[in-house]
Amino acid sequence: MSMDNRDRVRAAKASFSGPSFIMIFLCAAWHIWKQRNSFIFDSWFAGFKQELSLLSHGIKENHRSILLAWLESLVIPS
Repeated sequence: MSMDNRDRVRAAKASFSGPSFIMIFLCAAWHIWKQRNSFIFDSWFAGFKQELSLLSHGIKENHRSILLAWLESLVIPS
């Protein structure tokens, strides 16, 4: 029988003898949140450039050269 997340948190709190459980829990939750966002957003720029590059195949040649030149000028944000 598996426990749901609330039961897991309650069990962890009951087994932790220190007064700082909520601080440790929030730190863990914050770290998970940052990892999730990193996974989602770190590669957005490369995907954006790839999508625009694919889009360039369906537009007029004079617009395509402008778009591709602009894409080449973009720098990956840090």
